[in-house]
Amino acid sequence: MKKNDKITFSISVIAILCSLAALFLHVRSNHLANQALNTSKESNKYAKEALEASKFFFLNEQRPYLVIQPVKYPDRKEYFFIIEDTDGFHSFFQLELKNIGNSPAKNIFIPPILFIEGGTIKIDPPELITLAPQEKTYLLAHYVIELQDQQTPDFKNGFNLQVTISYQDNISNDHTYKTSIHYRIRQNSAQLIKSEMH
Repeated sequence: MKKNDKITFSISVIAILCSLAALFLHVRSNHLANQALNTSKESNKYAKEALEASKFFFLNEQRPYLVIQPVKYPDRKEYFFIIEDTDGFHSFFQLELKNIGNSPAKNIFIPPILFIEGGTIKIDPPELITLAPQEKTYLLAHYVIELQDQQTPDFKNGFNLQVTISYQDNISNDHTYKTSIHYRIRQNSAQLIKSEMH
């Protein structure tokens, strides 16, 4: 083999080895780039999950929470009282609505009919109202028990009251929440049977 042929052969071998090394480095760098891309996608997924969890906890901590409870009349020291007239018996009681949350409860909707054991109560609810944190308002309920066969209704055991109200906040795109209660109300006591906040 001639000297020039040896040099050409050596250069060709070196060129092939350099090409193979370059190919190996290219394949290796593509593999590392794919791993980095997968790691980045996975990190992005975990970041989104963490953001959603953080948002959920923030909204639950900052949202309004409305509680509803019957309250005694201050001058009468009882939860309800009854007045008799020619129409029948008129019963009166009041409910306290209080926002114990950390943001205003707005567009509070109080249904015009409340359900009690054996019937319904018609009320004249206020327009949609807003309660700031720790603010409260009162709702007066009045209903008439018409006399049938001149019988006096028996209220010594009280009555069951069920109420559901809805309201919104201004921090989560006006999400609607609900509070539902079920009380057994007697003249001198109000026993909570069930309470739910959604």
